[in-house]
Amino acid sequence: MKNMTTKARRNDGQISLLVLESIFKDLGLTPVQTIDLTGSKISMVRIAGNEVQVCYWQQLYRLLHCIGYEHFGSLEELERHVPWEIAPGRRDSDGFEYGYIEKYHFSVRGVDANTAWERSKYLAELSKLPLIVKAIGADKRPINLE
Repeated sequence: MKNMTTKARRNDGQISLLVLESIFKDLGLTPVQTIDLTGSKISMVRIAGNEVQVCYWQQLYRLLHCIGYEHFGSLEELERHVPWEIAPGRRDSDGFEYGYIEKYHFSVRGVDANTAWERSKYLAELSKLPLIVKAIGADKRPINLE
């Protein structure tokens, strides 16, 4: 069983969706439908009880990297706690779009809305800060995330 679990992990260390679906099926469970944030717009962000004006998922993602930097005290410590790359300095040469954070002198690669939310939530949890986001979906329905 241990060997199967090892092979079921993606490069980022997470278990693949296909393996999870198989486990759910074997146990007779139906997973709750996840929310697709593609095309959604943020309408409200509250971090540790403070409402912050953030309009885009990339802004939220960069903001949480700054909070993570402050929480851990250095880029090296922040990098030790996240399974994705954070580039020191200004990065824009490898074909991906990066957001440079001048105050902390590092860049984070742009990601889709779903990844930005998952990683922002992860950074908030690492920093021990409650994060609440309200958004409007591409279908105009309200989305509440915590």
